Amino acid sequence: MIKLKGSVGQGRTIQAKSVTHIPTASLSDMADVDVSNREDGSIILWDSASNTWKVQGEVKNPLVSIVGGTF
Repeated sequence: MIKLKGSVGQGRTIQAKSVTHIPTASLSDMADVDVSNREDGSIILWDSASNTWKVQGEVKNPLVSIVGGTF
């Protein structure tokens, strides 16, 4: 979360007086993200059946192809 405090001067110029950045959330804090199957190297996929993002180490959908380039 970023908090910005400032004021508008006579020339309608906005002047920031202070800026505070407070990192308060992680992916697992989000209500529509299921991280229960996470492992090293996992990816995030949308699951329309549960209407959530799923973090998983294996793609279990035959309609998904991952093209990673040529090595």
